Amino acid sequence: FDRQFRFIVDSGVQSAMVGLLIALKKTPLYDRLREERRLIPGMVACDNTKLSTNIIPKRMSHEEMIAGYRDLQTRLIEFGTIARRIRNKTRYFGARPTRGHMPLMDALAALWKVVHCVATRGGLMGLYHFARSMPLRRPQLIPLAVHDWALGLSTRDYVVRHFTDPCERELNLAERYLGRITDSFERYVREGSLGVSLDEVKDAHVRLSLSWRGKLGGDFFERAADQLEQMLRSTKSGLQLQIAECHAADLESLHSMLARLKRYGDRIIIVADQKSRRMLELDTSVFHVAMNT
Repeated sequence: FDRQFRFIVDSGVQSAMVGLLIALKKTPLYDRLREERRLIPGMVACDNTKLSTNIIPKRMSHEEMIAGYRDLQTRLIEFGTIARRIRNKTRYFGARPTRGHMPLMDALAALWKVVHCVATRGGLMGLYHFARSMPLRRPQLIPLAVHDWALGLSTRDYVVRHFTDPCERELNLAERYLGRITDSFERYVREGSLGVSLDEVKDAHVRLSLSWRGKLGGDFFERAADQLEQMLRSTKSGLQLQIAECHAADLESLHSMLARLKRYGDRIIIVADQKSRRMLELDTSVFHVAMNT
């Protein structure tokens, strides 16, 4: 797997979608492996890009082969690896074939979509790898590099969807939002007026918990609504809002935040004492409301 990884990266093969060998019926390979008793009984395999094959390998177990293939695909979709393949490709690429030119606005729109996708999935480090892969000395090849980034991101999405455990993927997403929220409200966390944590609950689901006390201000709840709404829209994670003390001056802002989160009410638990519950007049038909003990 390591030799295959180095070959793909160094050769600049941008699709980078490799697959496990599959023995199809009525082929010499199938007949030979059947005679060698190296076919898994009852397994019908036809898609070699998934984590399965009907072949029993030599010199390693079936589990070792699947683990190696998963590791190979995971390494190939790293942003640094995508950038390295594109740099290797454009370094030795000749004159770009002449094709119909895309209108300027369409080209800029495509560039923006790719840059936005890189920023969303890879953050600042992803943008760094994107920038250093651009052939600035040969600007005529920039559209080719952008096109290859689109292919690389598409491959990355496929691998993430099919090769990553759903629970692990959900946890990674939730951890990313935990970091964003913690950074955004660092002052409140440092002062002790806000607590942020991430908990794994039953059925391997994830829940982000926010707890606060005292007066936080309208700006806090407006920014929190932006962050929490984005998290709930992008993940399947749950949310717990634990109100240790509700300040009267924050009621309007808190109600505005809850109104924005209302559509995700089935995933939101609000924990509050009796006084706070009376002040907020929480709708138990929308949110899960629990008493703060």
